[in-house]
Amino acid sequence: MQYRKLAIRVLVFSLCIAALAGIGVLVLPGASWIIAKLTGTAIATALTATLLLLSIKTLDGNQYKTFGSVLGLLVCFIYLCSVGAIWSDSIPQLRSWDIPDKLSITAVATTGCGVLMLLGTICMANKKTYVAGATFSILWFLILCAWLINNWVFHFSSTYTEDFIYVMLPIQNYSAVCAVLLLHKNKIYKSLGLIFAISSCIIVQFMSTTTDGQVGQMHTLLVIALVTAWLCAEMAIWNIITFRKATSALPKCEFATAFIIGLAFASFCILIWCAERLQTGQRLPELLVRVSTSFGILASTAFLGLLIGRFFRANSFLMEQSGFLRATCPRCSAALVLERGKSKCPKCNLRFRLQMGSVGCRNCSYDLSGLKDSDSCPECSEPITAVSTIE
Repeated sequence: MQYRKLAIRVLVFSLCIAALAGIGVLVLPGASWIIAKLTGTAIATALTATLLLLSIKTLDGNQYKTFGSVLGLLVCFIYLCSVGAIWSDSIPQLRSWDIPDKLSITAVATTGCGVLMLLGTICMANKKTYVAGATFSILWFLILCAWLINNWVFHFSSTYTEDFIYVMLPIQNYSAVCAVLLLHKNKIYKSLGLIFAISSCIIVQFMSTTTDGQVGQMHTLLVIALVTAWLCAEMAIWNIITFRKATSALPKCEFATAFIIGLAFASFCILIWCAERLQTGQRLPELLVRVSTSFGILASTAFLGLLIGRFFRANSFLMEQSGFLRATCPRCSAALVLERGKSKCPKCNLRFRLQMGSVGCRNCSYDLSGLKDSDSCPECSEPITAVSTIE
């Protein structure tokens, strides 16, 4: 509780500093640069205090403790870098060492990578996505460390910067694919998908560093990289499509959606291959561009249609209908006939609120609307009679 009070006080204090800085612009026009720094510090402090409140709140529960811890550490680190960049610019010696620029780049890089790390920690709260979330967070933590080392040690010198970017960008692009591939339960499926993803990533890194980004010069390796990228991307999409409850499965629609998305990915890979093979001044074939765009639109439409179909399937048996329920009052044991909606016991005035619906079988979701004189589901023989008088 003390941490909350401290964060709130810091928030109020920083807002007061920002307000005083605004007044100071009118009173002290000659010290505008100091006022600007005070204003920036106050705004950064207010944002930090607000995010720390969120971090402290999540630490109270057990489900999102990792998220709260990582958020608190990232916020404090970004705040120190931001404030350091604001005030170190006033010292000539530090400016000569490019300290303000390095601190600014560190704050921006930590913010970008930190958002993705936090996304991974949110996935870690669920047992089914724990491994994928942990892998995603660790990958982006290592990526952040690499960017910071390059910033502080090599100073983004021209000798290393291009090769560094050629190595890091494929890792960043394939990180999400590798994390999604880990959602599948089958070890062989996961291993095969990871092999495709890692192989494609390494090939792209090798081609980029060897040809200085002109990957079209290595025709065979480019084809292998695109094919393996298409395979791992399609496997990742299949994991996303099938990541649902068994009762929400729509096998035919899922296969159709995966097939259309696969065609879209394939058309994009062909488009990339053609773009890398074109000579200077040549244009991409118009038909290929139109086909790729068409499949892209169809893929997104199919995916949204699948989500809507699952929603209707899950809620198709939840339509309200009129009816009543025979029960026993838990207070006075009087026999009751409860109508849908609000009612009360005629003897002791105990109030009830009853909402009735036509539901499906709890085992196979078979529609039981209008079923009479039967205590079990006609589809799977699952018992459907309530055990007690009130349920």
